[in-house]
Amino acid sequence: MSLDTISTLDNYFKEQYLKDGLQKVMPDYAPLMSSVPFVGGSEKAGSELVFPILTSREHGFTALGQIGQQNSLRTATVAQSRQARVKSFGFMGRTQIDNLSISRAVEGSQSFIDALQYKIQNLQESFAVVNEVMLSYGQEGLGVVATGAEAAGTYGGTIFSNGFSGTKVKIAAKHFADHVWIGSEGMPVEMFATNAVGVVSVLNASIINYDIENEWIELDTLGGLSDVRGYFIYRAGFKDNEGPGLLRILKQSASSASLFDVASSNTPLWRTSQYDVADQYLSFEMIADGVSRAVGRGLASRLVLHVHPQVFAGLMPDFNTIKASGSDFKSRMFTTAAETKQLEAGMVGLKFYVGGVELDVVANPFVRKGFAMGVADGELKRAGSSDITYDIPGEQTARYFHRLENVAGLELRIFADQTLFSRSLNKFILFSNCKTDLPSA
Repeated sequence: MSLDTISTLDNYFKEQYLKDGLQKVMPDYAPLMSSVPFVGGSEKAGSELVFPILTSREHGFTALGQIGQQNSLRTATVAQSRQARVKSFGFMGRTQIDNLSISRAVEGSQSFIDALQYKIQNLQESFAVVNEVMLSYGQEGLGVVATGAEAAGTYGGTIFSNGFSGTKVKIAAKHFADHVWIGSEGMPVEMFATNAVGVVSVLNASIINYDIENEWIELDTLGGLSDVRGYFIYRAGFKDNEGPGLLRILKQSASSASLFDVASSNTPLWRTSQYDVADQYLSFEMIADGVSRAVGRGLASRLVLHVHPQVFAGLMPDFNTIKASGSDFKSRMFTTAAETKQLEAGMVGLKFYVGGVELDVVANPFVRKGFAMGVADGELKRAGSSDITYDIPGEQTARYFHRLENVAGLELRIFADQTLFSRSLNKFILFSNCKTDLPSA
């Protein structure tokens, strides 16, 4: 492949895809990626970022009494702070372009679009999905294999035992998120007996099929394993090579474990509110009760509660009853006539107030069925050296297509280096152990 050809493709790509900032892929179907701002913080991929966080308020106050009364000022008591250490993790996406497509693409800018648009769009969408999964479940894996009755049940006519049937693996319903698995054919995965750091994988395999309705994936091999109950499934190569996702952050910040090098055991402002739904259907009363805890811990503005679409659907009868009956529900619901019409047609969000705080409940297909994750508006950031880009670190500027060794074609690459971070974890809330099947009408 001549340098002139590569240069021509680079120019077309720059003109057609990068001139309006389209290298930043922010699809609506990836809620965290599209709504959480990237703040940067380092020019070097993989470097450690240091952010100061406050763990107490200021207390240098003196009561002066009546006007004219003389008082000695108390010594200023400076607010306590910690240094949060955040390490970003980079990853790269690659796709190959064959010579036939290249020969068509170099004929002109429109030919470039006609020949490569599907490739570029699929690369961007696939990268966005991987990034959204990392933002949601970094250090938690793609899912957990079923245990208990689930691991030995019948689903869609398939009988599972010890978490598998043939090479089909049953994912625990409470750890199942639809968009993690859609389009996963061919994805290389690894399985781990525990989620401990440094544990060695017990299986390397590829997904050949999946069933969203019955919540199983099919692998090309189980490598002779006889019991996979409770195993953690990761995209191959990602375990211990990704930052904490939202679920891990919300879980770990409520424990005594250290998060971003700050222990929550003696820093209450670094802890997330928790609400155990206790294997019941998530209701508006539970949401209001849980969010009021976050309000008591400092939440004072808008909260976005991300729930699985099935959990969202389970809330609808509750919502319609409250709206129709005009009950004395502790939260004031509000909808315009237009919003009510949209709601009847299948709206993906609901709004109401809890203790003066606006709450948006959003159906998010990346959320696991057993959880609901409440994010304080404006308090979550993506920090690192690079948002999603085609400008690969270490490569020559404006060089996008790369020659492949021993392959008749070129390669296009996309890159990001980032991790989630927040200074105000006390304003967040995690609902866990939600019942996963839809309630009867």
